[in-house]
Amino acid sequence: MKEEKLIKNDKSLDEQFVTGRANFVKINVNFVEDKLLTTIIRTFTLFPIPLVFIKMVASVFIKQINMHSEFKLSKNELMQLINSAKGLEVDVQTKDITIKIKIL
Repeated sequence: MKEEKLIKNDKSLDEQFVTGRANFVKINVNFVEDKLLTTIIRTFTLFPIPLVFIKMVASVFIKQINMHSEFKLSKNELMQLINSAKGLEVDVQTKDITIKIKIL
């Protein structure tokens, strides 16, 4: 009986951390020394990219991850990661490039 309560509580905790399904990815790339390349990439990423396109090529991502890493990932696990990443922001800054990724 006590174990059932713990399991039910764990499920409710998981539901609290999920903020909703992600639908789009917004990418911003800035090359410090190459303004032409920055302009070309910004033209392609002007609007947010629907995650449907990323999900279509997910099997390619999974094959590459499984081939080059000890970490194994299934297609269902990758889909759950993508769907639960709403609100995630990644900001990478180096001396040559700045990349900002937002999942909406």
